[in-house]
Amino acid sequence: MNEWLVNIEDLPKSIVKFKELLCGCGQPAICWDYLHEFLKTRDNDTPYKNTENALELFFMYVVDNCGMTEHGTSIYGAWLTEEGKTALSWLNENTDKLDDFVIGY
Repeated sequence: MNEWLVNIEDLPKSIVKFKELLCGCGQPAICWDYLHEFLKTRDNDTPYKNTENALELFFMYVVDNCGMTEHGTSIYGAWLTEEGKTALSWLNENTDKLDDFVIGY
């Protein structure tokens, strides 16, 4: 395993917050991929997404709590914050390295 050590000061705050939710065992890369795809769906003119899936809805709340999205009257219509745009940009550049991602404090 080749760990990719990244200094905390070089990361978007929301990426640090999301990373702290993952322990690293199992397949955290799946979560990073899902986050990346989700943020891409919010980076357009019509981010509304209604779902009856509890896990998908919970994920929307987690992403919102990490500061990547913001919403008005409904989480379903959440849009990217500036922090979310920064996180998306960072993921666009680093998505292939996230399997062995470690934060240096």
